[in-house]
Amino acid sequence: MRQVALIAASLCMVAAAGSPLLGQTADTLKKLNAILASSCYNSPVLQLSADGTVVRKDAGGGTMTFKLAEIGSITIDNDRGAHVLLMCKPGVACIERVAAPGATKSSMNLLAFSINPFELGDSVLRLFQQLHASVVKTRE
Repeated sequence: MRQVALIAASLCMVAAAGSPLLGQTADTLKKLNAILASSCYNSPVLQLSADGTVVRKDAGGGTMTFKLAEIGSITIDNDRGAHVLLMCKPGVACIERVAAPGATKSSMNLLAFSINPFELGDSVLRLFQQLHASVVKTRE
């Protein structure tokens, strides 16, 4: 039985190593989730698939899904706090939102992460940019 467990663990490690996207971004995603859990409204948790799809799950039950490759820009608005903005490529509504389990889906072209304290906004921006860059690099 122990040998079966060791073989299964080995196969999981090989599968993770075979996915360059997940291997490169695991640490970045872990850091980003830690900051978002303590400093972002709705305490979102991000999950990343091997194909670059991100699922944002909010504490209130809502979800948002998007592909990093379809995000055209990632910026920060520091006007009234720190708001990290993910915007779809022009002319595309690439973010699918479900406000609560069982609710109707809607499409959006902008997703904002409001960060408090303000000083953490730049860290969140850099981490999102790193995730985005890793997807763009693996797609080239």
